[in-house]
Amino acid sequence: MMAKETDIPVGHIGRCIYDPSHPGPFTDEHILADGLGGEFMLTNASCLICQAKINTQIEQPIMMRMMKAIRYRRDIGTRGINKRPPNLPVFKPREVGNTASENLSDIADWERIDLPRKEHPSLLVLPVLNQPEFFRDFAPPSTKPWFQGMWQHIEPSPHRGADGVPIKTQTKFNVEVFCRLIAKTAHCAAVQKFGLDGFTPFLTDIILGNDLSKVSHLIGCRSVGEPPAASHYEIFFGQPRNPNLSKYILCSVRIFADLGAPSYLAVVGERRLQPENI
Repeated sequence: MMAKETDIPVGHIGRCIYDPSHPGPFTDEHILADGLGGEFMLTNASCLICQAKINTQIEQPIMMRMMKAIRYRRDIGTRGINKRPPNLPVFKPREVGNTASENLSDIADWERIDLPRKEHPSLLVLPVLNQPEFFRDFAPPSTKPWFQGMWQHIEPSPHRGADGVPIKTQTKFNVEVFCRLIAKTAHCAAVQKFGLDGFTPFLTDIILGNDLSKVSHLIGCRSVGEPPAASHYEIFFGQPRNPNLSKYILCSVRIFADLGAPSYLAVVGERRLQPENI
């Protein structure tokens, strides 16, 4: 569990990192979203237009629908943390007369109850994906589908199945929106490491929702089944072994790394040659 203490500026940009043609004013941009525990941020890095798109189309759906319960249970993120409710909902079989309903296939057969936040069996689901289809241009074709299923984690709770009564917790998930979060995180990390002019970006249309046709081409899983890490998240850049890929920037993003979550790989862009190397 974690709660960061402060935001840490790691670079001043002065332009919009998603569309440099957009005018200011510019806002600060966390590399990993604040709501997921990200503490490093680029200052003056996003115009108001792009910021609004990212907030409404990516961060709000993820923070307040897909990962709300798990964030609240584990005290992740700082915004409004003191206003978070003390309880979170679950569902148990609705009683009919003196017996519990036997038909549990319909949500109408369940009734909502609230449990203390620290005892809530919060559910986290993440997609299991094949590697980015980008690599199929450099390796034998894969016969595996890009989307392979879901990885899940449920927080331990003394209320799960207590007294023989099952309880159900719910969450929503959208693979496309999640991949846009991975794209946004990887792009921000690349700007911090290589500079906004250091590479030709591949992910900005995905981030802004302008063109989602290349989501599976540029984003996928790096690995599934890694042991839990000591840190809540991991972001790093790797050097491709294939020399034909050396000019491309590959970024690994693993959120909820301490829970053993999958690692995701994003093809961020193509390195630009510096003047002395041309």
